[in-house]
This record gives sequence, structure tokens and C-alpha cells, in this order.
Amino acid sequence: MLSPGPQESSKISYGALRHAIGEQASALSAAGARPGRIVAVGLPRSPEAIITILAVLQTGAAYLPLDPSAPPARNQAILADARPVAIVNEHIVALDDPREIQPAAYVIYTSGSTGTPNGVVVGHEALNHFVAAATARYGITKDDRVLQFAPLHFDASIEEIFLTLCAGATLVLRPDEISVPALLEACEANQVSVLDLPTAYWHELAYVLASGAAVLPSSIRTVIIGGEAALPDRVARWREAVPDHVKLLNTYGPTETTVVAVVAELSQVDGEVPIGRPLPGVRAAVRDGELWLFGPTLAQGYLGQPELTARRFADHEGSRAYRTGDLVRLNAGGELVFAGRADHELKISGHRIDPAAVESVLLTHPDVIEVAVVGQPLATGAKRLTAFVVLGKESDLRSHAAGTLPAAAVPTAFVRLERLPRTSTGKIDRNALRDFSPPSALAPQELTQTEALVLQVWAEVLGATDLAATDDFFARGGQSLQTIQVASRLSVALGRSIPATLVFANPTAAMLAAALDGSSVTVTDFRADAVLPPDLVPAPARTAPVPPTVILTGATGFVGAHLLAELPGRIICPVRGDASRLVKALDRWQVKVPGLAERVRVVSLDLAQSFTFDEHVDAIYHSAATVSVVRGYSSMRPVNVDATLALLRLAATRGAAFHHISTLAVANGSLVDGYQQSKWVAEELVHQAFSRGLVGGIYRLGRVAGSTSTAIVNPDDLVWRILRAGLPRGVLPALDIAEVWTPVDIVAQAIASHSLSQSVHNLGSTLRLGDVWKWCRDYGYSFRTVPPGQWASAIRSSGPVGDDVEATLAFFDGPPVEVAEFPSGQSLPTVDQDLMFRYLDNAQIPKEK
Repeated sequence: MLSPGPQESSKISYGALRHAIGEQASALSAAGARPGRIVAVGLPRSPEAIITILAVLQTGAAYLPLDPSAPPARNQAILADARPVAIVNEHIVALDDPREIQPAAYVIYTSGSTGTPNGVVVGHEALNHFVAAATARYGITKDDRVLQFAPLHFDASIEEIFLTLCAGATLVLRPDEISVPALLEACEANQVSVLDLPTAYWHELAYVLASGAAVLPSSIRTVIIGGEAALPDRVARWREAVPDHVKLLNTYGPTETTVVAVVAELSQVDGEVPIGRPLPGVRAAVRDGELWLFGPTLAQGYLGQPELTARRFADHEGSRAYRTGDLVRLNAGGELVFAGRADHELKISGHRIDPAAVESVLLTHPDVIEVAVVGQPLATGAKRLTAFVVLGKESDLRSHAAGTLPAAAVPTAFVRLERLPRTSTGKIDRNALRDFSPPSALAPQELTQTEALVLQVWAEVLGATDLAATDDFFARGGQSLQTIQVASRLSVALGRSIPATLVFANPTAAMLAAALDGSSVTVTDFRADAVLPPDLVPAPARTAPVPPTVILTGATGFVGAHLLAELPGRIICPVRGDASRLVKALDRWQVKVPGLAERVRVVSLDLAQSFTFDEHVDAIYHSAATVSVVRGYSSMRPVNVDATLALLRLAATRGAAFHHISTLAVANGSLVDGYQQSKWVAEELVHQAFSRGLVGGIYRLGRVAGSTSTAIVNPDDLVWRILRAGLPRGVLPALDIAEVWTPVDIVAQAIASHSLSQSVHNLGSTLRLGDVWKWCRDYGYSFRTVPPGQWASAIRSSGPVGDDVEATLAFFDGPPVEVAEFPSGQSLPTVDQDLMFRYLDNAQIPKEK
């Protein structure tokens, strides 16, 4: 076995390994390890971790790998559920009340659909059979040197460790630095012959090799991938860049069937990528499109969950089988092809929603006694997500749900009932709920005919029954896709085309009805809000302690998440929801925050509502904002203006510094939309606070691009929405303007590194959109350009488009699109062709057919 490091001491022979395992096994036995017990291993990747895993098996106990970098709460939940006899970190610690299980090899925890960890118990026979079958299928021999890449709490590590050592081969532990060049350098230095990689990482490797930026070491003869679907384009690039003798194996297998059950060798792939045929001894059946797996590699079941075990490990024609929940089909060559999931999910506005997951979130609210979430059919044939709740007292469940769930999964209707209907067997009668129509709560109002029509359409789309003419569509839960639905239904009802931009620009029913009637309602001039109240007088500025206590708003957003990773000290993050929403955001953007559990505290708070902070604060970084290029000022005001004023007042009373994240869009003075207007007002308030003695800075950002390290872009950014809509259809708008593009990690570092000063920092350097379009061509996309005013019609004429594309086209509907070139300020690195290619790799936008 080889571990990272150039020294001879980093090599361990089989003789030395056996001796070390024996010593560790003796110590574990003394702590109570034996057959039928579980030992938790919390060590990071290292020779000591491998030795400990093998020592646990020598005692007859099952090993339970933990993620050392996981949030403490997750590991604590796993330990509470598994009840191991001991845990091994730096030392062996014996634990009380150990669980007794049927003798097994290991227990690995996965997450169910609601995020609850489930312990999968895998027996010795299953592990033995998998090792024998996979070793034969992969062709592993004692002469191989296999890279150990996967984290030890992923079951892919089992494949890497046990296939290698059981074959008498050499196990090479990967270095901590896993950039493609660093990995290939390590493979070359250690003469690795077999690579076992997550498919997502292999996608990046294939791109780098195909671009000619690196060469696969000549020692590598086999590459094994798995974990998600492989892209046909990447397989084609790989085959062009890599010698024919290098074998590429695509694997598939749930944890419940011991790592891998099905394998395909990808030599020539024409279109779809197969997952292949079962390993020797494993059988597969396709029942109603769902894949069922049989054989000696099936797990014993789920730890302490007999009902779940019985449900997932079912009988099929007299044999025990595992229901994967995955849909498959056979290709012409007789190989299995993955075709999606078979879960009982709903499709709402193009998104797949699991009602059970939504119910689990709502049940975390202290006032919710009981809840059932169903998809109610609408007259249009679509479905709306409705939550039926039994409450202890009236509560704002929409904000609670929005704080944790993605927007599409937030129920559009919340119906309070005294009790939920039950069937004769006592179960919730979901069929009755699907047909349930609550009495209309559209109270008699002095409404015009058009206002009544607008509210009727809103009620259909939002599923709400208590709407008023003064309600804000977006505050009541409206999203971009539902805006498209409102526009289309009003078009049908009125017999004329109603652009979605009209709905965005007129967020209340009264405003929209007036616009439809050709009149107008009185709208407050946004400039009237740009006056700082005279009673807001900052306390004397003070020197912040080291480390400081900081409030960071918008931490779940693209910029905010990266800024969180750069800020020092103790950080308080107001979030609409609980800590899980922040964790999910950091996972989405692949942002690692040093000391997250120790330094960062999440406060459940909606900035659109009134709020207070009672604790000491040294600095405030205000990154939260409602961003839309089509919504009106009044709809943007609560977060972008009112929250800024409230935070300025907090900074003033505490003598804290105030750092305001703004936009370069305010620099040209045109202020053409509600977003620009609201950000201009906010800046004016901050400027006036600075003039009264508050310290801090204003940071104007242009287009914030993907990180230079992960190349993950913000999919909601308008340019990426345009590319997703236009590239598959072969047409883009001609927008050859200069914009400021700055990678998000560079932006975050620049903001965090600025000294306190009452200054405006224009951050970024310019890039022409014409260059971006050219790079898309160089990447391999074929498209034509048309004037911006013609682009929406060109997209629609290419064939049917979904709601997501319609939401993008809304920006181009109506009056001619106004574009402006904004000046750059402090010179920062911008985006070049190589980085753009990496963005496109991750974005995976289909090409025109």
C-alpha cells in the first residue's frame, strides 16, 4: 500500500500491514468489538484508516465509516441510530449500550428521499461475492496499482480497497489535491494502472484530455466510473483522446446491492450510454420498467428498519430481490440503459416533487400537528401542490417551507382543516383531498371587472383563496413560471396577447388590471424612498475585536455563499428557513467554509418582514437581494430597500461597519427596471449613512461568473438562461456589448479583503458578449444571431418551448430590449476562453439537433 508522500516510510508491505491489523484488532477486541457489533471509524483517508477497517473485520465486527468533515449533527444522528460498541478517531473510545446485529461486514449510511440517513447492512457473503465477481469482471491482478479515490464513507471505497488487497495488488491512496493535473501527476509518479473515479470527476478528466492540456499516463490500462449517468459527448471525447487499449467501464449499483451490480464496457457508444449487464452471479429483472436485482450481493437490509427492509427487499417470483426504484430499458445490444426514477413523484411546472419530502419539512414547524401534501388536478390538466394542515395556531407556513424547499416544491395552497379525512383503515384519505375544494375566501370587494378576472386567474395558478386587489403576486408565492401561466390565461380570457413582462411590471392585481384596461394606478416614485430618516444617527465607530462577529445576509445565494467562505470570525446568517437550507446552498455551489459548524450560526429570519437582532455585532455584510430584470420596483422594495434601511439602523445603533453589495447597473443612471431602481435607492441610503459617520463600503458588481476552481455557474443568471434557451435551437440574440464579468470566488475575495472605508468599489473588468458567443462556437455549438427584438419569436418558431424558456423570453417581449455598457473599476481577473469552456462543460447545454 502506498500513501501520499515521497518517503519510503509511506510504503506498507503486506507483511507490515498484517502485523498492524493484528495489533489494532487486539485493541478493538478489548473495547468490545466482536461478531454482531458495530465499530465506527471516523478517520480520514490514511494508512491508519485502512488498517482500522481491516482490523474491525478481523474481530468479526462490522465497520461503520463516518465522514470526518460532515456536520457534527449528521454524525451524531448516525451514531445515535447505529449505537456502535466503539468509535475510532485518534484513539479507540468504547461506547455504552451497543446495538446487537446479525454478523455483518459493514454498515454504510445513505440518505432517503427526505434526507433521513438510512443504515444499509451488508453481510460477509455479499461482500465476498462482490469482490470475486468484480475482480473477475474488471480483470484486477496482483500486478495492478489501484488508486483509492473515494471518501471512505462512500461505498465506492469498498470496491477500491477490497478488490485491490484481495488480489494482492498495490493500493495507492490519492493525494489531498485532486485537480486533474495533480491527480495525473500522482498517477504517473506511482505508476497507477487502474483508476476508479466518480463519473462527475471523470467528465472533467475527459475534457482536459480531449483539449490536449494533459495526457493520460501510459501506465493506466483500466478506468472505472460510476455514481451518475455518463454523458455521450464525454465518452466520445474520451475515445478520441485515449488509446484504444485503455478499458473504460461504466458501473451501476445501489448501496443495497453491494457497490456495483451492473457493468458496461464503453468502447463505441452511439447515442445513449448503457449501464450494461449484471456481474457474475447477479440477476436482473425489469418489471413495469423498474429494475429489480437478485443474488448473493443483496444487503441484509436497513439497520433497525424492518418495515423499510420488507418494502424495498421484496419477493419476486419466489426469490428475494431489491427494488431499485430506477427505470431501465434494453438497447439493441441487450444491455441495460438507465431511464430515470420510478418514485411516486409529481411534476409541477416541469419539476419533480416528492410530496413526502414536503410533508417532512412542514412537520418541523412547531405549530403543525398533521399535514398531507397532494397534487390537485386543475381544469387545465396541470396540477398544483396543496398542503392540507391541522394547526395548533395560525402560522406562516409558506415562509417556513420557502426557507428549506426549492421554490417549485413550496405548496401553492395551504388549506387549514380541523382534521384530515381518513379511510376505513385509519389512513389519510388522499383521494378525498385531491378532490377537495375549499370554499372561496375571495371576500366581497369593490372590484372592477378586470380586477375580478385577474384575481380569478391568480386563484387558479397560486391555489390561494384569500386574495385581495392589493396583494403582491410574488409575495403570495408567485414564481417566474407561474407568471407565464397568468399571462397565457389572461390572453385566452381577454382574446389578445398579454406579455409576461406586463405581469412582472405590475405585481398587484390592481396594478395589473389597470394596465390591462389601459389606465394606471398611483405608484410611489422610487426616488421618494431615497431619504435616510433623520433619527438614524450612527454611534461612534469602534475598533472591531479579532475575530469579529459579523452578520452576512444572502448567504444561500451565489455571491453570499462564496463570501461566507472568505469572511473571518463568528458569522451570523439570517436565512429563510433552518440551517439545512444553508448547507444545501453550499453543497449546490460546492463551497467549503472553514470551521462551518463552529463559526457559523443560522438565524431563521425573513428580511422581507420586520426583524431585530439582540446580540453584539461588529460588521454587517448585506448581500441579500431580490434580483429580476422584469419585476417592478414595489415588488423589489421589501428586501432591496426596506431590509437595507433596517440593517443600516442596526449598524448605526451598534457602531458596526456596514458593507453593501450593490450592482454596476446603477452606475449609468438609466435605472430602467425595478431592480436597478431599488438598488439605487439602497445605495443612496447607505451613502447618506456614511455621510453621518457610519463606516464601511459599497461594492458594485457586474455579471458574477462561475468560480475559477469549480467552474459552477449560476443557472439563474440571464446570460446562462439565454444560452440554455438559444443554443439547443441554434439561435442567439445579437448582443455584442461590453459587460463586467468577474468569477464569483474573485469577487468574494475582493470584498473580504477591502479595508473599512467609506468608498464605492466598482469591481471587475470588461468582457464583450460577442466574445462569449464566439467561444460557444469554438466549443462546438452552431447557431445564428438575430436582433434582440426578434429573438423571442425565433425561439418560439423553432417548436414548442417549456415554461422555463418562456420565463427567459419574457425579458425580450414587449418594448425593445435596452442594453448598456457599464464601466469597470478596480481591475480584477475576468473570464477567458478556457474558463468559459469549463463553464460549458458543467452547464451541459444540448446542441442543436
